[in-house]
Amino acid sequence: MSLKDSKEINIYKKYGCQCGDGWFELIQELCQRITNMYKFEGIDIDIEILQVKEKFGKLRFYYRHFEDSNTIQAIDFLGVGSLRLSPPSDEECEYKKKISELVHSYEEWSSHICEKCGARGELRTDLLWKKTLCEDCYQEMIESN
Repeated sequence: MSLKDSKEINIYKKYGCQCGDGWFELIQELCQRITNMYKFEGIDIDIEILQVKEKFGKLRFYYRHFEDSNTIQAIDFLGVGSLRLSPPSDEECEYKKKISELVHSYEEWSSHICEKCGARGELRTDLLWKKTLCEDCYQEMIESN
């Protein structure tokens, strides 16, 4: 698949954010911090958001740098965890490493914010699907099933 083809297959452009509204501020803050990092470094923004979703109860924020052909950023293992892939470690890619670390920290932070309402929450593993929910939204979900 060429880069031109991969730009045409952009799930984010097609579906937008595939997660609850409770993470809106978290995602907005992440995007603002990435933008600020580019401004601070004096570099033109060179990333394309590929997908923003919930997976295994946590936020997943997938992106690629324009010149990178590799768009795989994580491999998730059911019930075990996630393997994060990072950009090369040469000096030129220092800002890419910082962005990768920032994204990873926000993905982890999402496991403490209710995906539904944005209140303080926790990762619930006793539901049919793993979800990060506050106590009220958790009880509401249990009662509705």
